[in-house]
Amino acid sequence: MELSLPETFEAYSDARKAGFLKVKTAKEGGRRVAGTFCTFTPLEILDAAGMLAVSLCGMSAETIPAAGSICRAISARSSNRATAFM
Repeated sequence: MELSLPETFEAYSDARKAGFLKVKTAKEGGRRVAGTFCTFTPLEILDAAGMLAVSLCGMSAETIPAAGSICRAISARSSNRATAFM
C-alpha cells in the first residue's frame, strides 16, 4: 500500500520527519500501527501483538481540544465501568 506524506512535510523538524517516515514504512510493509495517549497505554501488549505504538501526544505544552474531549470520554466510561463492580 503506497501512502503519501502530509503536504507540509518539508517544514517539519528532522525528528518529526523521521517519525512520519518510520510509520509510513511500517504501514507500507503491512505492520499494524496503534496510536496511544502518552503513558496510559500498556506498550508491552501492543509490542506482543506485533504492533508499532505511536504517541498521539504533541511535542508542545499546548493542549489539543479534540484529544482532550476523547480522553475525558474514555475516562468517564472507564470510571462508570469500575464503579459498577463496587
